[in-house]
Amino acid sequence: MSNAYKHAFNGKKGIIKVELSKLVKNTYQLKVSDNGQGLAADFDLTSSDSLGLDIVAILSEQINAELKIYNDNGANFEIVFKVG
Repeated sequence: MSNAYKHAFNGKKGIIKVELSKLVKNTYQLKVSDNGQGLAADFDLTSSDSLGLDIVAILSEQINAELKIYNDNGANFEIVFKVG
């Protein structure tokens, strides 16, 4: 959320959404999205020098989650993880 707040809108008003959904029995999806400028067309998480994105990737890996990052009317981050 802080990355969206800092980088998505360039001082303009915008919307940041945070959604948590249960997909199946013990699998959940956390989605953070914004309607800002989106990610660069050549965005690559592995070559990013963003501390915030590094933290997202590391924490996702620690809980064996699947992380998806893509543009769709702004930046979208989805983390699918299992509990239990």
